[in-house]
Order: sequence, then C-alpha cells, then structure tokens
Amino acid sequence: MKGLANKRKSLNLTQAELAKMLNVSSVTVSKWETGIQSPSVKTICAIAQLFNCTVDALLLPLNPIPPLPQTG
Repeated sequence: MKGLANKRKSLNLTQAELAKMLNVSSVTVSKWETGIQSPSVKTICAIAQLFNCTVDALLLPLNPIPPLPQTG
C-alpha cells in the first residue's frame, strides 16, 4: 500500500503502534508497507477510518498517473 507508511509516519505512529490498533503483528504492517502482502478490504477500510482519510489516499501512488483522455 503506497500511502500507508507515509500516512502512518505523518501521525507519528510506529508500525508496532498501528499493528496494536488493528490487532495484527508489526511484521504484518511491514509487509503491507513494502507490498509483500496486502490487507483485506475490511482492514483497508479500518485503516482509512483510523487515519481519517479515503481508501484512495492509502491505495493510490503519491504521484498518480493522469487519466487517459476520453475519446468520442
């Protein structure tokens, strides 16, 4: 999850602190942040609520690719 580490750090939370809030291990949080593993949809929603942000803010890259122009 591209935005997870940045958002977590902006709130001055450690991986261990976030893990405790979500009832997971700090190793699991590390795997999410590095892209080795992905959290469930339910957990992503819980993280967004905890961070007071949208799911998009967690999932999208920091510099999103602009949408393709519409044809027609």
